[in-house]
Amino acid sequence: MGAVEILGLAGSMSLLSGWRLYLCTAATQVVAFLLGGGGALLSHGAKASARALINVSPEPYSNVAVSAGEDVATGGLIALALINPVLSLLVACAALIFAVVLLIFTRRLLRRLLRVRDEVLGASP
Repeated sequence: MGAVEILGLAGSMSLLSGWRLYLCTAATQVVAFLLGGGGALLSHGAKASARALINVSPEPYSNVAVSAGEDVATGGLIALALINPVLSLLVACAALIFAVVLLIFTRRLLRRLLRVRDEVLGASP
């Protein structure tokens, strides 16, 4: 789906004409599929990481809520990608920026916690 979205953003896809793809060069197609595949790899990695974190909770309600939220978000983003690929790209970029900021915050928090632990236990850094 990521590659199809990139191709649609490049103006090379016509949904009304039966999914015909019109590309100028093979290089354009390779770049589109690499960008789309990279985005798909990133999103699947983020989803798998979040799932590993959520599945350790003992109560089933958060798992059900997260699963339903994933389904709604996926359907909504696919519909948005088909209707308005540019807006879909903006949403994907916003999600990527949010994920990077969250990773930086988590890294800083983990470093701070490890520093406090070392100070409390008297371990040398």
